[in-house]
Amino acid sequence: IDDEGRISLAWVEEDKDIRRVLYARTEKMEGPIGAPVTVNQPTETPYMRQEAPALAMLGTDVFLTWALTHPKVTQDKPFSNELRLSRSRDGGKTFLPSILVNDDEQVIGHSFDSIHIAPDGVVHVAWIDGREGKKESGTFVTRSTDRGRTVSKNLKVDEDTCVCCRTSLTTGPDGTLYAAWRKVLPDDIRETVVARSTDGGNTFFSPV
Repeated sequence: IDDEGRISLAWVEEDKDIRRVLYARTEKMEGPIGAPVTVNQPTETPYMRQEAPALAMLGTDVFLTWALTHPKVTQDKPFSNELRLSRSRDGGKTFLPSILVNDDEQVIGHSFDSIHIAPDGVVHVAWIDGREGKKESGTFVTRSTDRGRTVSKNLKVDEDTCVCCRTSLTTGPDGTLYAAWRKVLPDDIRETVVARSTDGGNTFFSPV
């Protein structure tokens, strides 16, 4: 819900083998929901197990992260995907071509993503990433200081992340950035943890 009370929605629809990332919003607080707009390009195939895309808004800018079926996916690595960031500069009427968020070239999973716009306008993204080849994946983050045109070098926040629980991001009143996810603790105990950053997402303290 934006500052003017308009509701935005994002979801994935599948018709046979064709999947689309869609976006729609109300023009008034009371509705109705407008006609959906396709976010992904015709050449982009959303990941088959895509959860609802992560969504954030700032003025007329709309940002969505979603998983794309990895172009080099193989039968022995069926859950491989790339994390993409799509943005609209006209309130969701049209979307620009997506950019790649993860900066590795590995055929692995990059998903269960979250997106957040800090008060200073920086766009933050968090997700679960298996690039190190360990039994458990890690939690990674990145940031965009140019309204989603580019993203910074990916930063690993922690390891031993539960692979099927979504990440979360928010900013406190003092500007502290918080990331939350579900961590695999000793004896296979899985609990939510939180890590904070006091320098705008450049570094994070150990999770608690």
